[in-house]
Amino acid sequence: MEFVSFGKNGALVFNDNHMYKVIIPVIKAMNPEESGDFMLVGFVVSLKRNYEFKYLLKFPSTCGMANAMETETGKIDIDNINLLIRNAR
Repeated sequence: MEFVSFGKNGALVFNDNHMYKVIIPVIKAMNPEESGDFMLVGFVVSLKRNYEFKYLLKFPSTCGMANAMETETGKIDIDNINLLIRNAR
């Protein structure tokens, strides 16, 4: 499985000869520093915890977005992740 981020333009996931586009909601980014790191961690956590495939597609992007929504670097709010994941496609 490969995950390619396009920042605010979502992501592409390649798995078993299929390509999936992750469409993310628009947010007000306060501090996007380290958002790519949080996206990577979200991807690893998704794999490690064997999340359902549809959730696995959305979770990494929402982790990065949740980080960007905070003024403090390296912080995420689980409530923001839950809100964003409901609005990602």
